[in-house]
Amino acid sequence: MTYKQLHAKYLKDADRLSKKGDRVQASEKYWGAAAVLLKFIGKERGLPHHHHRDLQIIINRLYDQTKDRDLFVYFDMAQALHANFYEDFLRGVSFRIHVEGAKELIARLQKLNGKK
Repeated sequence: MTYKQLHAKYLKDADRLSKKGDRVQASEKYWGAAAVLLKFIGKERGLPHHHHRDLQIIINRLYDQTKDRDLFVYFDMAQALHANFYEDFLRGVSFRIHVEGAKELIARLQKLNGKK
């Protein structure tokens, strides 16, 4: 499965799990959807993209290109969802706001996809 296919699958799974009330599993799927999209962008641009550290470097490069400071904010919100998979600390409105942030990151990454 390609990064783009995996991204779509994770996002669909995340929305389904979130609707079922499974915040923990949904959190990791939202993170996964953002992470594999970043990996796709990194691969397309010839950047290292296999490790978590590489994802931060890709975000930094995208900021350098766009000067979009919100990329950092939304990336951090997506990372908090990743942590939530292990710690289960996001609840109610906090969970929903972090999901909105991850989805906004994904939307911005999709717009940047293909731009070098």
